[in-house]
Formats: sequence, C-alpha cells, structure tokens
Amino acid sequence: MTFLHRKDITPMEEANAYMELSKKGIAPETIAARVAKSESHIVRILRLLKLIPEVKKSFDKNELPLGHALEICRLEPAEQMKSFEWAMENFDENSQPKSLGDLRQFITEEIHLDLREAAFDKKDATLCPLAGACTNCNKRTGFNKELFNDITKADICADPKCFNEKQMAHLERVKTKLKTEKKKFVEITSGFTKPKDHPNAITDRSFKTITGKPCSKAIVGLLIDGSKKGTEELICRDKTCSRHWGSDYRHDSAVEKTKEKVKSAATVEKERIEKVNKEMQHHAEELTKEWIVKALPDKLPTKLSPKDLPEIADAILDNGDAENFVETVLKYQFGYSNRIGKLKKKKAAELVQIIYAGLLGIQIDNDYNEQVLINKAAELGMDVKKLQKEALVEARKEFTEQLKPIKEQEETKKAEEHSENAGTINGIGVKEIHQTAKPNRKKRTVKKGKKVKK
Repeated sequence: MTFLHRKDITPMEEANAYMELSKKGIAPETIAARVAKSESHIVRILRLLKLIPEVKKSFDKNELPLGHALEICRLEPAEQMKSFEWAMENFDENSQPKSLGDLRQFITEEIHLDLREAAFDKKDATLCPLAGACTNCNKRTGFNKELFNDITKADICADPKCFNEKQMAHLERVKTKLKTEKKKFVEITSGFTKPKDHPNAITDRSFKTITGKPCSKAIVGLLIDGSKKGTEELICRDKTCSRHWGSDYRHDSAVEKTKEKVKSAATVEKERIEKVNKEMQHHAEELTKEWIVKALPDKLPTKLSPKDLPEIADAILDNGDAENFVETVLKYQFGYSNRIGKLKKKKAAELVQIIYAGLLGIQIDNDYNEQVLINKAAELGMDVKKLQKEALVEARKEFTEQLKPIKEQEETKKAEEHSENAGTINGIGVKEIHQTAKPNRKKRTVKKGKKVKK
C-alpha cells in the first residue's frame, strides 16, 4: 500500500486502500498508525464507500466537495438522498452547492434526533430486535465517536427511520400495558390538529397537563406524536376545573377576543420596535463579518518558514471547514485531485495566507462560535469596533422606515401614493384627459367664396 503516500491519491482510492487493509483484519487504529493519520480520518474516509450511487457520481465528477461528501456519507441511504438533493438544489455548471456550514445545519435540524427526549428505553434491545439497543449502535454519536468526532452531543441518532420505529413500538407497548392494567386513558397530541391515523386524539387546546396535585377529573394522557411519543401524562379535560383551567375560564369566544385586545397600542408598538431593532442588530453583525472577511487578505501574516509550506497547506485543506473558509476568503479552489501540485506553484506568502485562513476556518467550526472571527480580526490589527459601528449605521439606513411608528409609516405611504397619483384622475394623466376632451372640430375650406364642409 505504498501508493497511499502519493500526493495525488483521490479520496475514493484512499478509501478502497483502507478497505483492503480492513479485510485483512487490520483495525482502523492500526491503519492510522501506519499511514500517520488519525483514526477518525481513517473511519470517515472509509465511510465514503457507503455513498449512494447518485451522490458518489456527483462526488466523482468533482461537483460535490469532499467536505459535503464526508457529511452525507454518515447518513442512511434515504437521508443521504434528502441531504444531497437539498445541497445541490438549483446546481448547474455556473453555480456551487450550498455551503458546508448550511448543509451541516440542515442535517442537524432535519435529520439528527435527540435521544435524550425519546420516551423509549435506549438500553432495551428487545424493543426492535433487528436494531438492538441504542447504547451500542453505530448510528449514535456517543458510541461511534470516531465517525462523529465533530459532534459534541453524545445522544444524537443519525437514523430517523429506526428512531421512529422504536417510538411506534414503545407507543404500542404502553397502550397494551394500560389496557392490561384497565387504566382509562386518552390519546393526546401536542399540535393544533389531530393526526389522520389517530382520529380520537385530543389536541393541546382540550386539556391541561397536571404538574401538581391532581383533581377528581384527572386522567392519563398518552402522547402520540413528537419526539416524546409514548409518554404518559396526567391531564385534566374539565374546563370548569378552577385548579387547572383557572376560575375565570369562559367558553365565550368574545371574552377570549377581549383578552387579546388587553395589550395597549403602546405595548404592541414597543414590541414591534424591539423586534425591528433585533433584526437591525443582526444585520449589522452580518455586515461586520462580511467586511472582516473582505479585509482579511490584507491583514493575514505573510512571514513563515517556507519549508514544507505546500505540505502544511495540503494537510490543513484535508479538513472540509478549512477548505470552505479558504475558498470564501481567498477565492482559491483546489479540489482534491493534484492539490499538492497546485499548491507548489503558489508563492510562499500566498501559502502562509492559505494556512492561516484554513486554521481559522477549523477553529471557527470547532468552537461553534463565529466570535472567533471577530477576535482574530482584532488580533490582526483590524479596527473591529469601527467596523461594527459602521455596519450598524449601514443597517440603520435599511431599517429606518421600519423603526418609525406605524402611524407615521402609514402617513408616509399615503403621501407617496398621493405623489405618484398627482396629476392623474383615475390613473389617467390630466394632459391626456384634456386632449381627449377637446371637441373634434371639423375644418372648413374656402372655395369660390363659400365655406364648404370638408
């Protein structure tokens, strides 16, 4: 496997080489020691062999970056396709896939599930015998630490299908237990509408969860949706119950509407202004980061020992976060194929900037905190406070109109509409109306001393 030390080896060639060693019974940690790589690197590169055909094809064509492929390959086939389609939405030869950071956020929000919220027992291997227990499952981040080395939460499930199957199995178990114990219960949902497959469920508007002393009308509620599906709760459905619904409860919708109107106009306006101010502040923060990124090339250090600079840069760019940040800041796109050759053509000063930018990209992602970018900019001599003030001024310009009181905004809008309609009647210009209103006078010509109609 000496070719593993080639500088132009592709990720797939590397993955296949590791697989050949694995088939001989060599463990990832042993392979890592042989090739001077981390065990996590070996495990993640090996996982590329699990890419579904559609994703692999795009990766082989250099359409999908390595960082994206390493994120997607950790998922199950259905979730791979879902993430791939999202990342490549509107992709063509003139565009790029969505950013690596956005892809990670999508996977976190749309695919990963928090096992800590699940009602079923994570240690129970009998719940779904084919899946086994969650505690020693390779799709749980806390168990497969080398594959999910960048995820700090230990109880994240990367397989929604298995998670949902266990939820359903647990729900049926609880139902059977309650029926066996002859306990009266009702299915409850955390949403505003009933699921189609649970027509007898009641919505959260029809009950109150009992946290203290139960009343005489207390009953068991079985949650049939959400991340806590299968949870038993003690609930009260009696809307006349003063302990859990309040003594002033009324069914009259007019009373409810009156309660909604209790907020004064001043309170509503204050809340609106606070919301606009938050949006403006966020916009200013985004502008600050954007301007820092634009100014970084002039501030990055240019002095470093030239020895092995290309190899250092190449090693750093193995990290998807570094590659993504270097591309954003310095506009360099190396790809994986013959990257070292391209780097060797760069000047020493350019290589140093690539290294610093790459390390900064890794640090930002590892800390999950973009304040790192602000701090580094200050260290490099940028006047960050000045940039932040200027960004806030710029943002304020865009939010000036929204910060005005609603009444003043409406008056401004009416004035603009009046100005646009000035000189018009029903949308028709006055001049045009005058021309239209002129009588069609017929011309007369003089012939032999007489006026004759033409």
